[in-house]
Amino acid sequence: MFKPNRRLFLAIAIGCLSIGTLLYAHGSIKRPKPRVIPAQNLGRPQPATNKQHVRRAMILQQLRAALNQLGNRLEQTGKERLSLVGTISSSDDNTPRPVQIIVEFPDELRMTTPRGPSVIFNANTTGNRLDELHRADRSVIQSLLYDSAERFFLSQSNGLPTRFIGSHFRNDDRSFDDLYQVIDRINLAGGEQQGAKLYGFSSATQLLHRVRYDTSIDGTLTHVETRFANWQKIGDQQLPTNITRSENGRIVVTLIITSAGFGPHMDDGAFGVS
Repeated sequence: MFKPNRRLFLAIAIGCLSIGTLLYAHGSIKRPKPRVIPAQNLGRPQPATNKQHVRRAMILQQLRAALNQLGNRLEQTGKERLSLVGTISSSDDNTPRPVQIIVEFPDELRMTTPRGPSVIFNANTTGNRLDELHRADRSVIQSLLYDSAERFFLSQSNGLPTRFIGSHFRNDDRSFDDLYQVIDRINLAGGEQQGAKLYGFSSATQLLHRVRYDTSIDGTLTHVETRFANWQKIGDQQLPTNITRSENGRIVVTLIITSAGFGPHMDDGAFGVS
């Protein structure tokens, strides 16, 4: 009869938890001694019946309040497409310029600004490769598609391992976050990246506040933080209207949303190359 090695199990558990702790140390948040919950949903990924929508049964119990805060768009059909209008500014051009963005989750985006032709990203087969795009455009794509609350819940629903690190981590502004760690796998239209990400959901509102992780950008290891702020009600849904991405402590792109609307999935070629 097989007898589990308790020392080996403890060493593995401590090692996994230390990844989140080290990643969290990159930021300036002060960490108290939260209650640490054992790993959950860490088994073999289970196939979803519909990989484009969230299955509530696959979401950690303590995260279902956060899922409720977004609205029903991740669980029901008819609101797959998100149309955004606003302004964008970047580290190489601090002047806000108009932007129109169409997003269909999980991994399609079309962005239009006065600066040039539309940026099209489709992780499956068509569109621009991330390594071919302007750095600010890449930052927008990664923030909207791969750092978002939608991505977090959809990936968990499809079996992505998720670990609850703890609750009520104190920020410098005296707000508090509940922290979750995932080992994310991202298809970047020509390659795949995998790494640990730390998601911070506001302890007060249960809305996504910030995402932190290390990644390789242009061959250099870079610490990334994406912040989501000023959440607003759009009908019966909630969206962040201020999204800021920093790399190694320097803000590289800021997206301000002034209007937004939801619609059903459409096969209109918006995310293909003409």
